[in-house]
Amino acid sequence: MKKVFLSVFVIAFVMMGLSGCTGAAPVAQQGDYSDPYIPIIIRQADGALNDTQLSGYVRKHEVLVPLSIVADYLKRDYAVSAESSGLYFNIAAPPFEMETSRLTDFLKDGVDFRLGATSVYGAPHVNLKGLEKLLNISIARSNDGQKLVITKLSEPSADKMPLVSLNKKLHPLRELFKPAGKISLVWDHFLGDPVDLAQEEKIAGLTVISPTWFAVTDARGTVASKADWKYVQDAHDKGYKVWALISNSFDPDMTKVFLADESAQDRTVRQLLMYTALYDLDGINIDFENVYDDDKERLSSFVARLADKLKEQRVVVSIDTTVPSGVPMWSSCYDRAELAKIVDYYMVMTYDEHWRTSPVAGSVASIGWVERGIINTLQYVPKEKLLMGVPFYTREWREADDERVRSSTMWMADVENRIARYGLTPKWLESAGQHYIEYGDDSARYKVWIEDAKSLGLKADLAKKYELAGVAAWRKGFEKPGTWEAVHIALGKTTEVSSPDPAELEMANWSLKTLMDKLKGAAGKGVSE
Repeated sequence: MKKVFLSVFVIAFVMMGLSGCTGAAPVAQQGDYSDPYIPIIIRQADGALNDTQLSGYVRKHEVLVPLSIVADYLKRDYAVSAESSGLYFNIAAPPFEMETSRLTDFLKDGVDFRLGATSVYGAPHVNLKGLEKLLNISIARSNDGQKLVITKLSEPSADKMPLVSLNKKLHPLRELFKPAGKISLVWDHFLGDPVDLAQEEKIAGLTVISPTWFAVTDARGTVASKADWKYVQDAHDKGYKVWALISNSFDPDMTKVFLADESAQDRTVRQLLMYTALYDLDGINIDFENVYDDDKERLSSFVARLADKLKEQRVVVSIDTTVPSGVPMWSSCYDRAELAKIVDYYMVMTYDEHWRTSPVAGSVASIGWVERGIINTLQYVPKEKLLMGVPFYTREWREADDERVRSSTMWMADVENRIARYGLTPKWLESAGQHYIEYGDDSARYKVWIEDAKSLGLKADLAKKYELAGVAAWRKGFEKPGTWEAVHIALGKTTEVSSPDPAELEMANWSLKTLMDKLKGAAGKGVSE
């Protein structure tokens, strides 16, 4: 990747020195809405053209159009409503097919789901990429490149069958997931703002990225979605698999009613089948927390119900749980042995040893506590399925005589800033496997057990020692440069050479071609090459 950037820089520098050079390089399109508007034309199945008087934006992995384009022109026989947050589909009789006939039959009585919107200059837009088969459309630019043409494809009628059989599958059957070596996964916590993964440097060696996109939000099984087609394709371009996370909104009362209602669970399963197909997902990561202990069996039953359908799509199914303990609603609510039989992979969250509201200050994940958590979990979960959780965060604890202990979450960069601000020298604690700092004044003392490359490398050593499937880190963006390298070295993963982004290659190829054209032109005017 660095070589590509260097080549582009050198070529651009040489071109700047050429007299009479004209022409513009390709513009980076991810996250940049400054391109000119592209008028949208709808071509009906009979060839008639409709000028919508609306415009869209075309970029790599994105064809953004106003919501009304779908709601007014492309909705087929679906019930579609447009709101500022996105499009809501209610499809009574799906005309498309899923990966297998069994899954198609499972959706035959209908499915409802939501497609999220992207704000462009304050107006909600939806990305049509990935929706072509759902909407039965094709998308192209006009011959002059100045218009976006959306063609509505004809539907075969009973008395007029097509000459060529139509592929109505929303998504082809996936290849089975076969990781090379240990898995390294990172959760990507979504707070609502769009994430342009294409602009981020590839994390060498990373196997899976898990965006926190889905949540069951009510007892009827409604799934809220923040899914993003472009994000998935950008992740695939970098060589990552995408296992999107679904939570229970951490609401125990809602979860209790939901787990008692099989029809609500089926509704959730149908929605997730649609999302995995439409967004080209590779896996689903189940994160149901804060569950009543008497719902333990019902939780396992729901996971089995969901996994049965997802695995037929060849979607990888994983689940997150805490370390084994007797704490109700936090740990004793999981039947770990049963869950381990159902899922493909099992993440144990070996962090939050001292949680946010802990009455005493302490480490988020001391090495001894982490190892005990692994040993105890291995009593229920096969080692080849188990991923050990590692934290990319820590807590700053404030202790004062006149009040209870308080904490705040710190990123790795926050800790470095604190060290520099107070001129501190971290002390290594062998028993914790971590560096430690303490500072303050007479009114309060602050304590931090630090997570850094050294402490995380020691934790990753445990994954290798116990022959686990890999590690899972919470969360992306909290780490410092070099963190993943330390983890991967401990796991025994060789550092890979990053593959250049296709956009970078396009830029390099364009620059080289333009340079050669200019040199040839200069030579033709008597300038020596």
